[in-house]
Amino acid sequence: MKKDKKHRFTLVELICIIIIVTLLIIMAIIGASRVINNSRLDSKLAQEKLLIDACKSYINDNSDIAPKTIGDSINIDLATLKNKNYLKENIYNDSKKSCMENSYIRVYKLNRTEYTYLPYLYCGDQNIPENEEVPLPSVKVLFVDDNNETSNNLIFNNINESRIYLEINGGEDSFGRQLEIDTYSITISMRTKNNPNLVEYYTSGVVDANKKYTYTMDRKIMNFVDAYNATSISVEVVATNVLGGASQVISSAQANK
Repeated sequence: MKKDKKHRFTLVELICIIIIVTLLIIMAIIGASRVINNSRLDSKLAQEKLLIDACKSYINDNSDIAPKTIGDSINIDLATLKNKNYLKENIYNDSKKSCMENSYIRVYKLNRTEYTYLPYLYCGDQNIPENEEVPLPSVKVLFVDDNNETSNNLIFNNINESRIYLEINGGEDSFGRQLEIDTYSITISMRTKNNPNLVEYYTSGVVDANKKYTYTMDRKIMNFVDAYNATSISVEVVATNVLGGASQVISSAQANK
């Protein structure tokens, strides 16, 4: 009568089992971490909506305190919203520390009829920083020569074919959400053979970006100004997003003459 031989794992099999178990543990940890992070994000988004809705109601009922001029802003602290019964409950962070003492909502006048609201939460022993951090748009201004060489400090070989390339992005809020561009302006100044001083030759004025997330432009310099006699050109771009963040970029180029 033959006896059954007991199966014994080889070293290779044991290594494979260890690897598989390790991978399963890692996947479980990643999955749990993702669930926790998503839960925290959902909680923060819900909290943000609660604060913004409370502040909107407060501004609607107290229009006399709202910012009057486009581009201006005021801060409404959470304690005021709570005391005036626009906020029903105290606000706490993930560590259960109160955010009621120093936190506020920045109310920004976007246009004639619209405001935007940006909560700033400082919880526990956090103090309000001296400078308010508003999400900023990003601005890129480049010159493109006739041979498609790109730079922000270019020497032109052919001014007739040289171009200005502009790229604006509204930026992101604290949750990583894309922000819309509110306005932008373009100003072109030049030095010429007859005048060594930098003189403004073109300005677009403040242009409404129609709430686009990104804006790009690629146009010949001669479409804006007669730059034939220019010895140097400077382009200044100022852009704002819907939260009032503003960025300014100045780029310059020299004529190869």
